[in-house]
Amino acid sequence: MSTNDLTPVPNVLVVEDEMILRMRAVDIVEDAGFRPIEAVNADEALSILESRSDISLLFTDIQMPGSIDGLKLAHAVHERWPSIKIILVSGQVKPSDAERPEDSRFFGKPLGVEQMITELKTMVGAGALRIVPNTSDWPVDQALRTTEAFDPAAPLCPGDDLVGGERQPSSAARTGRDRR
Repeated sequence: MSTNDLTPVPNVLVVEDEMILRMRAVDIVEDAGFRPIEAVNADEALSILESRSDISLLFTDIQMPGSIDGLKLAHAVHERWPSIKIILVSGQVKPSDAERPEDSRFFGKPLGVEQMITELKTMVGAGALRIVPNTSDWPVDQALRTTEAFDPAAPLCPGDDLVGGERQPSSAARTGRDRR
C-alpha cells in the first residue's frame, strides 16, 4: 500500500428529505471525490454529527420537516462544529448573506452539477487526490525512501523490522534464514 492510499477521503453530510434529490446530491458528492453520509432531516443530521468527528462539510436543503429546518441546522453546526464547511440549497427560498452562517455558501435548485463539484472541491479540498513531490530528480535511495514510506495501518508481517519508521525486511529475511 502506498502513502497515497492512506489519505482519508473527506466525509460530506448530505441532508435532504426528498429521496430523489438526496440521491442526486449523493451522486454530486461522490463525483467530487468525497464520501457522502446521508440524513433525511436536521434531527438525524445532528445525531450523526454528535456521534462522529470526521464530517468535513454539511450539504443541506433548507426546507425540511422536523424540529428545525436546514437554515437553523446550518447555524447550529456553525456554532458547535465551526470547522465544518456549509452548503445550503433550496428551490424555494434564498437566504441573504446576513441570514446564513459565516463562510457558508447557498445554491438554488436545480443544482448545476459541475458548479457544485467545483464548489465542494474548493471548500473541502481536492478529495482523495494528494500532491506527491516529484522524486525523479532525487538520488534513487532518497526517492525510494520517500515513496515507499511505512504504512502504519498495514499489519506487520512476521519478522518485519521497523527502522526509522520504515518497514525493513527482517534480519532473517536479509540472511535468507527463517526465524520461526
